[in-house]
Amino acid sequence: MKYLLVQEDEDGVEQLWGRCAGVEGLFVDPVPPPRELLTLRGCSPDGLLSEVLAEPGISFRGLGDVCVEVWDDEQPVQWWTLVDAVVVAHQPHPGFVRELRVLAQILGSRRRALP
Repeated sequence: MKYLLVQEDEDGVEQLWGRCAGVEGLFVDPVPPPRELLTLRGCSPDGLLSEVLAEPGISFRGLGDVCVEVWDDEQPVQWWTLVDAVVVAHQPHPGFVRELRVLAQILGSRRRALP
């Protein structure tokens, strides 16, 4: 038997649960996490976002990893990381973007530690 099923107890001692001749699905690429479609409203683009949205005729615009932060009066108090974000649509308006649609994997919310 090539594969052993073991469990480690509280003391770190392994206990044999069984033996197997083969295991299917163990040596495959992991399933990528789901991507979500987000709609951001009333954005005033600055920096790289402004440059990316200014390129005419490009249907998908890669942003890389982007952080969405919720601020109090002084600092971010909560944030989410959008991994490998891509702008899939936007509605421009002078001075701001009415609606920006972004496809990304969202990493969980993080909060600032309380003092």
